[in-house]
Amino acid sequence: MKFGKNLAHLSIPEWKDYNLDYNDLKKHIRQATQTPTPDLKGLRRLFLDNFDALDLFILTKLGELARKLKSDSREFARLKASNEPVMEKLERLDSLHYRCINEVSIELRKLNKFTLVQKLAVKKIFKKFTKHYPDLAAGKQFIASLNKALHTNRASFMNFDSSELTASLLYLLLDLDHELRLLQESLQRKPQLSTPKLKKNHSALSIGTMRNSVFLGQPSPEDINLDVNFELNIDPLARFDLITLLKKNFALHSLIPRDVASRNDVNLSMDVYLNIPKVADTCRISVVFLTTGADDESPSWIILYEDLPVSTVIAFTGGLRKYSYCCLPNTVVNSIIAYLGCKDDAQRQRFGENVSAYLQDDSLLYMTKLAVSYMLQGDALPSLRLVMHRTRYLLSKGGQRVAPAPNLAKSEGLSESPESMEIQSVAPSLDDNKQYEDNYYMTLNEHIYTSCQVPDGISFEVDGMDPFTFNTFSIYSNDSNLHNFEASLTTEIRDNLLQNKYRAITLKKLPVKIQNFLKMTSVQLFKDFKIFDYMRSCYFNVIPREINNHYSRLLNVNLFKSYENFDAVNSQHDVDGSIIQDKSRIILNRQMSYKSLREDVYNENVAKTESLPLLPENRQEVFYTSNNPYHDIAHEIHLQKLADLDHYDEEANEDSYIAYLGLNNELEDNVLNSVVLSFIRFKYRVKKLLNISSISHESYRHHQKNLDGRHNQEHYYDSINEDTNYFDKSNDYQERLVRDYDYVLSLLYFSLCFSSIFISGINIGILFSLVEMVNEGTQFNIMDNFLVIVLLTFGFLSSLAFTMTSINLNFQRFEPSPTSHLGIIWTGFILVILTITWSVICIIP
Repeated sequence: MKFGKNLAHLSIPEWKDYNLDYNDLKKHIRQATQTPTPDLKGLRRLFLDNFDALDLFILTKLGELARKLKSDSREFARLKASNEPVMEKLERLDSLHYRCINEVSIELRKLNKFTLVQKLAVKKIFKKFTKHYPDLAAGKQFIASLNKALHTNRASFMNFDSSELTASLLYLLLDLDHELRLLQESLQRKPQLSTPKLKKNHSALSIGTMRNSVFLGQPSPEDINLDVNFELNIDPLARFDLITLLKKNFALHSLIPRDVASRNDVNLSMDVYLNIPKVADTCRISVVFLTTGADDESPSWIILYEDLPVSTVIAFTGGLRKYSYCCLPNTVVNSIIAYLGCKDDAQRQRFGENVSAYLQDDSLLYMTKLAVSYMLQGDALPSLRLVMHRTRYLLSKGGQRVAPAPNLAKSEGLSESPESMEIQSVAPSLDDNKQYEDNYYMTLNEHIYTSCQVPDGISFEVDGMDPFTFNTFSIYSNDSNLHNFEASLTTEIRDNLLQNKYRAITLKKLPVKIQNFLKMTSVQLFKDFKIFDYMRSCYFNVIPREINNHYSRLLNVNLFKSYENFDAVNSQHDVDGSIIQDKSRIILNRQMSYKSLREDVYNENVAKTESLPLLPENRQEVFYTSNNPYHDIAHEIHLQKLADLDHYDEEANEDSYIAYLGLNNELEDNVLNSVVLSFIRFKYRVKKLLNISSISHESYRHHQKNLDGRHNQEHYYDSINEDTNYFDKSNDYQERLVRDYDYVLSLLYFSLCFSSIFISGINIGILFSLVEMVNEGTQFNIMDNFLVIVLLTFGFLSSLAFTMTSINLNFQRFEPSPTSHLGIIWTGFILVILTITWSVICIIP
């Protein structure tokens, strides 16, 4: 399908009238290319009119969002200063929070997407003109003038930047979270009421586009608990970089378009929706690579930080340790770089004496002296230089979040957070409660410049350097799940397009936040990407081991092509539409249920305290357990109503879930998955036919008991999960699929395990009878009873195959296998091995 027909669907459907008039421009380009004397002035005016219309619409939308956010900020300030009752203030603040997420953030995401698609349309229409215009030089000059008009106009959509608005939204959500926390704590201090039970439903979260609550501030590096300690006392930013370079064995790399709108989209996801904690603010760094020649694949590094008085030195020393590292004052590092690059012997000697004087300090660690000595005495010289802006993120292996630094909150004019260093998330759909093997360290590198000219000293200037075409995002960890995913990943560059393939089951074992980040359209995976290899190919004409890192292939990659995947967008839109309808109906039903509960049960009791807030699903529902005679009755009625309501919801959702299994289960197309999905579909059709429901009154008792235990601990207000209209609604189905998949697998591997034991038992019985017959003097001729031997052999081979298959199926689970399951299947395997061994011992004599 042509891009002109796809444009309305790739962009925002409700804004289709404001798209670039692609088809009209294409028509005028066709006329201009077919006319002997084309009117390029008229065509240029038509282009500029289209650009002006786009600029006006985007600026208008941006202004609307800014005014909305300003109004919400004023409303927050008014509510914070008001003397309204606590419950009314909670309800109003919660509604304001919900409005910020559902209105401002959604519109901001749409505006980013709209801008990206318009840029893509302009790029394609320029390409079409250049391709068909007969005078190539005049055509290029015409396009260059239009590009100049676009990029020099600060109000142009090409320069659209929503980072300030994103930051303002983040800070408002920060203050809202903090104020809501304080109000909840004030409720806990009331003697008439026990601790409120906070019940959250996370079904609105998505495996496709995951969002989590706004992180309570961006912590300073001192507040981040980095899991690797070094012998030397170094700056936290340097420590973060050392961990990623030297202490993490597995890495996953990706490319992001070097485009303002793409960067805005990534920042909005990381900071607001995915809420992956940031380690300090973005800072500019300069990396100097020291090599012994063009073929040196193991360089030494000097990492310079623009805002820090220290730098990191990593020297490749070889041997078992391979690297020595240290953190040095910039004055010493400046002398080292000047010493290595200086050609004048007198100056070189002076710089060397400065460094030697520093090394005379007896308090320096051996590692520091070793690294510096190797730099000065080795053959490695500064050969390549890299300058970029780096943002660092840290995702804890246990799903814990780190509270903001008080000094940061004050510096931004925000409310100071309570004293709490780590807060356990209450979002099970984020896998926060799942312990991973290791933390995940992430770096976003932007505005990357490269050069083979290294100045004699510390410098962050980029004049004369070559811009790298993309931004990069890298994930580092020692978690084997990351290794398994990266090992299954294959990246191929075909027709200037990145094509990635991987096993879907390995992706699902990563933390959900990382899953959803990697599924963003702006993020393109790139296996074994190394910026150092790219630079060597550029400046030293070296062919790297991974051929995709060669500049001739890398620089021609078109990442914007991913925004044209209309089929995937349309398919996902259909699935999301049906799920959103189901969830909207559930929210309304729950509102009616709680309203009825308040009116029928609490009556005078509610009037004396405060009425319960009406909250949609995925918002906090507050219930009081006061010491009054109505409490037990209210609790029973509440459980019964929820059970009835969820039974009604479940019945209406079965068809959508079965459709999801066929449309959006993201499982690989293989025999095992087909068999498992067939079992799951059959199970739900039988349940529907027999009218069997899994929702019971007792299940709610158990759920309430779990909530009581969980909320006796310190809880974390996670209100961004309350967004029920914007998020992809398929995560509850995905979680359901994971449970059903593991359940069916357990049935299969238990069946095979017990079958193998049963077959082995029969074989042992037959063989034991034959041995007894021989011991009693009966002649047993193998040739005359060849069929018996064949059957016994087939039986033992079958039992061995069944038990090994059961072990393999156990490894295919999404969730870790329970210890009891492992014990049963491995016991079965050992029994089968023992029976086969005993049989061989009996047969050989």
